[in-house]
Amino acid sequence: MVPLIDVVFLLLIFFIMTVNFSQQEGFLAAELPANAHSATSSEIDPLAVYIISQQNGDCQIAIGNEAVIIPQGADFSSFISLAQRVIESGMRNNDDPIMLIDSPETSWQHMLNVYDALMASNFTNIILSSN
Repeated sequence: MVPLIDVVFLLLIFFIMTVNFSQQEGFLAAELPANAHSATSSEIDPLAVYIISQQNGDCQIAIGNEAVIIPQGADFSSFISLAQRVIESGMRNNDDPIMLIDSPETSWQHMLNVYDALMASNFTNIILSSN
């Protein structure tokens, strides 16, 4: 004879293995706005910031037609003032995307310094890109 506890455990294992714990898929009704292509839903083009390391260790940063050269070891306050001027003149916010574009000779330290300077100035949407 098989002990009754063995039969109970076998039945318990059988029911645990055959039960379906997943929920049934349902229908979630969603109402989309009538004008899906409004101006508020359009994407904003990122502000391109070009970073180039010079042979002497300086860092050249260009935004649009304006550029600034940061001497080696200097702080990036002149770059931040340039970025603030460009953002104010271009009707942009601190939340708008900023794309950091490097050249093949750009050092990672310059990329990191520009990124840190932007983050310290409350720019939150920073994209790293390679050229």
